[in-house]
Amino acid sequence: MATNTPNLNIPKPDGNEYFNRTQFNAILDVIDLNAATKQEVQDAVGNIDLSKLATKEEVNTVDSALTSHKNDYLPHKFIDGATTYRYGFSVINGVLTFNYEEVV
Repeated sequence: MATNTPNLNIPKPDGNEYFNRTQFNAILDVIDLNAATKQEVQDAVGNIDLSKLATKEEVNTVDSALTSHKNDYLPHKFIDGATTYRYGFSVINGVLTFNYEEVV
């Protein structure tokens, strides 16, 4: 076994190498030594507050709004005195461009 895995340093048998149970068991021991126990996983997952996650409908609503925003040429607006402007950004020939127009 000339090489080992980069993360757990598990020996990898060569294609032409005889592989026996002792070597196989040693590999399983390395995996077991580096693996989290079932209780460790349950403890880690148990600390996640799932009530903070968005529902599928909420994710779809945000995704739809983001898509609409990205497709709008001038999605933002600002007011200067009595004049309202819409503005946005675009890339023209690789250059970021600021675009705006007065709303009438």
